[in-house]
Formats: sequence, structure tokens, C-alpha cells
Amino acid sequence: MPRYIKDKRKLVDAGIQLHTPPDLVPATQYTRLNNVLPKTEGILQTRDGLTSIATVLTANELHSIFRLNQEVDAVNGERLVGVATQLFTAPLPAGSVFTELTGLSYDGKRLSIISFRFTNDIASWAIIANANGMRKRRDGYYQDLGLPPSTVAATASDGGAGNLDSTGGTEYDWRYTYVNEVTNTESNPSPTNVSGGNTETLRPSAETNPATGGNTAFTNPANAYDANAATFAFAQVVADTIDTADVLWTTWGAATITYNNLTLRLDSQVLLGNLPFPDMSATLEYSTDSGLTFKTVYSVVTARARQTDEIILQPNMDLSKLRVRATVANISVDGGVTDTMTLRVHEIDTLGTIDTAGTLALVNKQADVCVESPTDAQETAIRLYRRGGTLPNNWNRVGHFPTSTLVQGGCGAGFLEIVDNIADVDLGSTLELDN
Repeated sequence: MPRYIKDKRKLVDAGIQLHTPPDLVPATQYTRLNNVLPKTEGILQTRDGLTSIATVLTANELHSIFRLNQEVDAVNGERLVGVATQLFTAPLPAGSVFTELTGLSYDGKRLSIISFRFTNDIASWAIIANANGMRKRRDGYYQDLGLPPSTVAATASDGGAGNLDSTGGTEYDWRYTYVNEVTNTESNPSPTNVSGGNTETLRPSAETNPATGGNTAFTNPANAYDANAATFAFAQVVADTIDTADVLWTTWGAATITYNNLTLRLDSQVLLGNLPFPDMSATLEYSTDSGLTFKTVYSVVTARARQTDEIILQPNMDLSKLRVRATVANISVDGGVTDTMTLRVHEIDTLGTIDTAGTLALVNKQADVCVESPTDAQETAIRLYRRGGTLPNNWNRVGHFPTSTLVQGGCGAGFLEIVDNIADVDLGSTLELDN
């Protein structure tokens, strides 16, 4: 049997062939060809529509069309149309009046749209993705895809006689989430209520001065760790003399508590005498690996007002490996004798802190809990969670509270009050921390 060889031909329309079996139709002829026009030889193009659905900003590009819930009789279907940076909707099957959906301006490129049905909703939603944001849409709703969580921790107070008892267990604290009751989706939880607890300040106790052999030393290097902000270590260079002065501070004391937060604080300033000179510079650096590598806090060729730079460090780092290096240098003789640069280092220290949870001890009491009122219209309920008492390890649900049933009560403006009188044994499901 001979091997089948397909002829290479352009997409040419030589007409419809209705008298020949389909497998014998010659190339460039077709048994069926609907809504296609051969405007250019070798190219088949779809025919322009003859029936106008609607006119939507004809001066702009229409780049996206999507039909939603067309097959569900119980739900109003719609046609979504993306035009330039806007999104429009019209009802199916034959709606010709388009209404703009406002709330997000897209970037003008084609939208990625899929259909998705949330578990508790009979209707499908259009999930709309674009570089400028993501939204969800169905008839009557046009919302952000996700639910923004509260960034404000819950606070609580003794609400009088009730069912909460932390005796023999840990003290209570609370978190809460926002809920979209149409889709039954839940935001991430609010932060825990913590405040600063114990603190510890440590300083270097030694230095290598100068830090590099052959360079000029700093004057009074110990003043940088004497706990006196009025004194300082310093060095100066002159623009007509090549010179480098540097110092390396080392030997921190060991931490006596386990930190939640650790900050390196560097109080310094750079002064100019007369005019700045581009070959003069002042640099402040630090190292967390015993000086193998350094990170620059600043490097300037002009004056810098006195200020304290704060660098967040890993709270569990080995402070014996911490180093701070200051350098002031001039690399040419082209400046004037009165053009000087001085680097002053007033104080170097680390501040370690321990966060303390804002908990509440209760014995046969109820709690009045204040939570931030949601500002996104799709968030119509709040779920409150609690840990402590006989359940110290997880956040367990106190209840689901529609915002329409809550009032400010004893809370401040912008907050809602929830009365928690649910005993530990009656708490609900555990909070999932990755909603």
C-alpha cells in the first residue's frame, strides 16, 4: 500500500464540493465552510458579525468575551466583555444594554476568566485575573477574589459572671476572621494580641583600632559603647591628603533571655568642614558572620545629619559574631586644606525584646471581646476563635456572628463587641491558619 503523502497547499477557498464523498474532496475545496471569507489568498478569516449585540466604547479595543451561567435556568446568566481597562456586563440570552462594573481598572490586556462554583452557592462565579488585580463576579456581586483580613488584634475584658474558667490552664486570648456568607469563604485570622515585654540592651566591649593595618585610628573608640549619647568616637580626613581611618567594634555580651525581636541600633553623623569633595567618603557597615562579609548601612560623600539607624537582626543570632565597622577616607590630594569630613559614632547597641501575649485570666466569667468592624462590603460576618483554659494549643471557634447583629457596645469607634460565654467543652472547630 503506497504511503500517504499530504500536499502542501495554502489555505485557499476554491468553493464547496457537495457531490464528492468527503474523503475524495480535492484540496482547497470543502464540504462545509461557515462564516469564513478568503479576503487574502492563503488566509481564511472569520466573517464579521452581521447582528450588533451592543456598542461599547467603539474607540477602544474589545479584547475579552465570556458567558457566565448560560446553562443554569435558576440563575441570571450574563455576558462579560472586557474593553480597554474596563469590564462590562449584559444579561443573557439577548441583552444588548451593557453596564460597566466598577471597582477595579484593568491594564487593558486580555483578561483571564474561568468559571468556578463555591461549595455553598448554586451559581457559578467568573474568576477574573489580570496583572492589576483579581476579582470574582456573578449576578448581583462584583468583589475582590480574596477577603482582606483584619490587621488589628482582638482585645477582651471581664464581662461578669459566666462559663469561662482558666483555672488550672492557661489564660485566654482571642482571634477572629471575616466571612463572606454568600460563598462561605473566610479570611485569614487577625494577629494575636501581643505587647512588648522584657527588653535587654547589649553593647560591644572591645575594638580593633584601626581595623586595617596601616590606616589611621579613630579617637576615643570606647565612647561608642559607653551608654552616653553625648560622647562619641570620631575620625577626620582632609581633602588634600590621602588617608583612611577605620575601626571595628566587637565582643558583644551574651543574651540572657530568648528574644522575639532583635535590633541593631547605630547612632552617628557625618560632618563637613567647608566644601564637600567627591573623593572623601564616610561608611558605616555591620557583619553577622564575624567579619567575613559586611552589609552597608550607609556610604556618603556629603554631610549626614545625626540619626539612629535601626537594623532588624535574626532574634536567635549568635551575638559573638556581630561586628560594626566605621570608615572615613580620602583617596586623592586634589581638594582644599580646609575641606574636611568627620565621622562621629555616638552609640552602638542591640535591643532584644520578648513579646508578651495580652491574655485574660477568668474564673466563672464571660468575656467582652472587641473586634475591628470589616470595611469590605462582602465581609458580612465575623467568626471568633479562642485559646486557653483547658484548650491551650489551638484556636477553637466560639461562634459565627453576622455583623448586622453586632453593636459597638463598650468598644471604641470602628469596633464591634462580641460576648463570649461559651465554655471550653462547647467550643467548635479549630481555626485553619492557611485560609
